[in-house]
Parts: sequence; C-alpha cells; structure tokens
Amino acid sequence: MVVRLQILGGVEFGAKGYLNELKPEDVGYSSADFWPGALKSVTYDGKGYGIPTNNETMAFIWNADIFKRAGLDGENPPATWEDVVKDSKIIHDKLGIAGYGMVAKQNAGNTPFRFMPQMWAFGGGALDESTDAPTYKKVMLNTPEAKAALQASYDMYVRDKSVPVSALTNTQNENQAPFIAGLLAMMIAHPSEYAKMVDLAGKATGADKAVADTVVANMRYGLIPKGPSRRAVVFGGSNIHMLKSEYVDGGLDEQAAKA
Repeated sequence: MVVRLQILGGVEFGAKGYLNELKPEDVGYSSADFWPGALKSVTYDGKGYGIPTNNETMAFIWNADIFKRAGLDGENPPATWEDVVKDSKIIHDKLGIAGYGMVAKQNAGNTPFRFMPQMWAFGGGALDESTDAPTYKKVMLNTPEAKAALQASYDMYVRDKSVPVSALTNTQNENQAPFIAGLLAMMIAHPSEYAKMVDLAGKATGADKAVADTVVANMRYGLIPKGPSRRAVVFGGSNIHMLKSEYVDGGLDEQAAKA
C-alpha cells in the first residue's frame, strides 16, 4: 500500500514508524537523478522513506511599474532581505501603498512558505532542516539567526508599517486583490500567480481594467532574496511513500489521530 503525502509528511511519519524504507532505486530510478533537496524531504535518520514527485519552488514577484514610480530599478528586484525591508519602506513612503505582501497568519499553510526561506536565508530554522544532513532533533527557532529573520519582518510591520495592516491574518489570497489593483509592490507566491492575475484582469471593467492590465504587463518573477547566510528557496508538492502493513486499512488514521 502506498500513500501520497504533502512535503515533509514522510519525515514525520517515518520518524513515527509508520512507513517502510523506500528509495528511487527500489522502483527503477537513480537517486542521482533527483534534486538533493527533494530527497532530504523524504529522508529521516539517514534512511529514505519516499520518492519525490511534484516538488515546486515559490517565486519572488514584483510590479516593475511601482518600482519605477518609487525611483527604484523596476527590472531588478531586491537582492537581499535587507533590500526588501529598505525598498518596501521607500515604496510605502513615496507612493502610500504597501511595499511587501507579508503573510503571517498563525497556523496557516502559506505562512511558512514565505517566512521559512527568509529564516533559512539568515541561517536559522525551525529545526536543523536546512543543514546538509538534518536530524530534525535540534530546535533552531531561538537562535540569533532566526531572531534576525524575525526582526526583518518586525521592522516592516511595526517600525516602517510598509506591509498590509492585515498581514497577521493574511493567507496570501488576501494579497491578490491589492496586487492586481496596483496597491502592492512585491510578494512571494507560486508561479501560477500570473495565471490568477490574468484571470482577475480579464474580469475587471472600466478604470479597474486599465490598472489591472498595467499590473499584468509589469508583473515580474525572480529568485527569493538572499540573506546573510545563503539564498534559500522553499518548495512544496508531495511525495510517494510505502505504508507498513500494520497501518493499512485505516490503522494509519487511528495512529495519526492518537499522535
């Protein structure tokens, strides 16, 4: 029996003993053909517990027209998180709109897809997931590096007020309306966000239509900014895993509920 789990679900279930070991070679593939980062997402305690399938990265998205109107380089996004903080403030102060579309709702799935690459870039982490050989047993949330990453968000939200006031309850969908309206300069989102903006522009009418078309024409994609430690990316998707026989036919759901 096989199961498809969200990213890092295999590490959690493997650590709890729910899964059999499973690596690409077991089904006729070579581990060398897979991105090492994807393989890390199915590896626990040095053992593989799954096969990566549809992993995908997030993108840094910005409105080149807004950058130009704020006196910034519209064709080159902020290179570092320090630049994100600086540019977000410049855009807010000069144009009166939000610079960066922060997503920070507690216990919302999209929040870590935006904050984790920021924390990894500073050298922090939730555990030691960003190291070459993570054990997932070392907590790094309270490290100076993790605190520095949080400070950057604090500076934008509290000090500069250059992000949406609703950032603490935003789940990313709330950034779509201000972005297509030309009221938000940059955000982290899935590459499919372009298709969503095209769809929203197609539904707009009157003056809103002209603004939306300008946004779509000036929508740019780039790599997530670097930090003092590294340029970190975040990827999502799912992986294939093999259940142990004792957890087939509902047993896994029962054990997971207890966990």
